Amino acid sequence: MTRTVRPFLRAVWSEGTKLPSLPATRRVLLAAALLAAVLRVRQPAGAIAPDVGGYVLLQVLTAAAGALSVTSEYATGMMRLSMVAVPRRGLLLAAKAVVCAAACFAIGAVSGPAGGLYLALAGLAGVATGFLARSATAAWVLLVGAAVGDALLVRLLPDRPARAASRFSPTAAGDRFLDGRHAQSMPSPWAGAGLLAAVAVIALVSAFVVSHHREH
Repeated sequence: MTRTVRPFLRAVWSEGTKLPSLPATRRVLLAAALLAAVLRVRQPAGAIAPDVGGYVLLQVLTAAAGALSVTSEYATGMMRLSMVAVPRRGLLLAAKAVVCAAACFAIGAVSGPAGGLYLALAGLAGVATGFLARSATAAWVLLVGAAVGDALLVRLLPDRPARAASRFSPTAAGDRFLDGRHAQSMPSPWAGAGLLAAVAVIALVSAFVVSHHREH
């Protein structure tokens, strides 16, 4: 176990010091932090849930930051050095995921633990997308397309199919989790968090499988 834990902790430390040095990632994270601060200031006194609409934009920003933490290294060639330093692709992916999730959680936590967890999951999905796409442009298309396409699908469907689809929509699940209220006939807010976590895990596993396949 020590053979895995120590290299992993070293990888996390390395990624933690590297993340602020990536200009594009740093700018996006700073923009997300400023927006989170503005939303917190504008949040009415005594409000339990953060501004759901504002957090949709924060979701895109933190997911983009996660993707850029990977695609920036592919663009500059730094990824080769990272892979030499951490030959085990699973450890490298996990270290990047942990560091990015921690940064995104800190940004969202200004509005409460729910906001932090929501943005951490978005960051994880972004890291996975970065490994899958390896290009900032392709990652942006995938992330924005997934967010917009999911919301549009629910809106364009007839009433009954739309209600059924919204039960399994990641966007709707995120809204329910942030809102914190349990609507009748809909999954609970924590079920929504579980769905978001499942999406992030599936994306990370897919990224690991694709990354491993590319090297063999």
